Amino acid sequence: MDWLSTQRSKIDALILEGIADMRQLKNELAQASAHDYRSIMLPVLSTFGQAIMEDLVARDAFEKAKAGGEALLAELTTLDTEKNNKGGNPTKHTQEKVREQAILKQWKELEHIIKVEAELKDAFEYLSQQKQLAENINGSGNITAKEQRPQQLAL
Repeated sequence: MDWLSTQRSKIDALILEGIADMRQLKNELAQASAHDYRSIMLPVLSTFGQAIMEDLVARDAFEKAKAGGEALLAELTTLDTEKNNKGGNPTKHTQEKVREQAILKQWKELEHIIKVEAELKDAFEYLSQQKQLAENINGSGNITAKEQRPQQLAL
């Protein structure tokens, strides 16, 4: 009976030691996983954000080109009908009106381009900050307090 209890105690000690080793490995794995997760996900997300911004710029450029083509076609159509109705060249008043409309259209396009460029600049600055944040994660997996406050992007 004495031999049986010593064997049981040895087995219990081995089981407890195995459980303690598993808990320690679990803690180490959790720390390593948290670090790897951040260092991998932040660059991936910043790249994804950059791709989205580029896609938005391409769509905007396509829509502007399409709208410009339609506006030009409509303008040419109105000029053609005015020529046909008046039997010759449009009057000075019509020519001045068309010039003013063209200038206003160019101003609106220029303002839109400036606005889009400013938004893109803000977006790329935000993405570069996120990339730096990913690169600045220290070995323990913690982020410094300065890096925890990302700049908000307003599009």
